[in-house]
Amino acid sequence: WIGLQWDVQGRGKHNGFVKGVQYYTCPEGCGTFVRPDTVLQPCLSFQEAFIAKYASEDAASALEKMDFRAAGGKKAAVVVELVGKDREVIRMQKTAKLQEVTLTSCRIACAGDAEWLREHASGIDSLVLDDNLLNNWASLAELAAQLPNLHTLSLNGNQLAPVLSTSVTFSAALSHLHKLAINATGADFTQLQHLIPHLPALTDLHMASNKISSIIPENSPVDFAKWPALKLIDLSDNAISSWPDVMQLAPFKRLQKLFLNGNRIPEIAFPESLERGAG
Repeated sequence: WIGLQWDVQGRGKHNGFVKGVQYYTCPEGCGTFVRPDTVLQPCLSFQEAFIAKYASEDAASALEKMDFRAAGGKKAAVVVELVGKDREVIRMQKTAKLQEVTLTSCRIACAGDAEWLREHASGIDSLVLDDNLLNNWASLAELAAQLPNLHTLSLNGNQLAPVLSTSVTFSAALSHLHKLAINATGADFTQLQHLIPHLPALTDLHMASNKISSIIPENSPVDFAKWPALKLIDLSDNAISSWPDVMQLAPFKRLQKLFLNGNRIPEIAFPESLERGAG
């Protein structure tokens, strides 16, 4: 047996203490034991997972419904159900035309061969990589550099290390990104500070379930005046407990949607000057 600690409390059954023995230590409700063969599987590159789902013979013959937007020129995108083998293998191999790709829980930990990605995955504009094994932005920068049309990126559930000032070279890898979802990753505004200069087109930022207790902690280098003009911020299911803390988001003058569901904010009060201006 192997002892695991889940990121979400309640998903496990104990704190590592079972039948009078403390096998390991973790928060209550986060611990569980599993068979080795369920977790000791090799990591995959994005390239390998992409081929397995979208370009292999097995994928083409599987009775699996998936989005396949193969719009060319002015033709409208369509959603098809990929069944059959010989005919659909040909279609699946045209991966460069794929615009929406979803690879969740595929054990992805790195990008893969850059040249292959440029040739076969460059059409992707929406990419969902939730619940994988990506733990650093360097791998994501390497992947995004081969996806020039990427506008939407979902990384929910990946435990990403903070971006340090000189740790990652992004170049223009994320310059066209409009929507970024990093729910349940543990990321906060301070950790994103060094990433933000590489996201000039960002409008939607999703940071739910990240255990954020303060928008800008004391001695934090966060300066929202230098951030892109966000229109949507999702901070649902965090640990924010103060409305004045929320008001630190005021520099986002173009903000249209703010989600705070699941936070324990006792009251909401706007400054008198703001109320007079609204009147």
